[in-house]
Amino acid sequence: MSQQYKVKELDAARHNYAKLLGVELPEGIAKRAGFESIFYELAQPGNELRLAQWFVWNVYRHLARHNSVLKLESPVCEEITEIAVNLVGNEKHLNSIRRYDGANLRWFGNWTAPDGMIIEGGSKRTAAFKAAAEGLEPYVVRDDSLLVEQANKGGCASVFVLLVLFGYTGNVIVTNLFY
Repeated sequence: MSQQYKVKELDAARHNYAKLLGVELPEGIAKRAGFESIFYELAQPGNELRLAQWFVWNVYRHLARHNSVLKLESPVCEEITEIAVNLVGNEKHLNSIRRYDGANLRWFGNWTAPDGMIIEGGSKRTAAFKAAAEGLEPYVVRDDSLLVEQANKGGCASVFVLLVLFGYTGNVIVTNLFY
């Protein structure tokens, strides 16, 4: 039996980000519809920089999703804008961004829903995603305490999986692996 999913409303922060990028959205719009509306508006000719800013911001949110502190404040901050300018300057990257579906910028990669259904987000294999991720690397904080917390909950296998997933190369002291 398929589980029913609640339609999530676009949060206030994303409403504000849309406004910063010049996109007005109605109050109470669903998250998926909000992302589609923002993308559609920004994909219009003449909005290339704002489209790239929105894309880079969402890649950043994806990469920093496990961090308690975000270094970058908004899709129009100086760091995001600098990376977006570089993407817009490369036709391959700009075309790559345009091939995304607006709703797929909510997350990237695949995840499994509680009912076992696999949900696909935006691709992490595109030229645009890779270029944005590379530019964002200095701004993504790796919070080692999260690795330790997860390890303490799930044992050795969890530590290994977390270290591989996060590409961690530093030293982590993990306690209570076996209980």
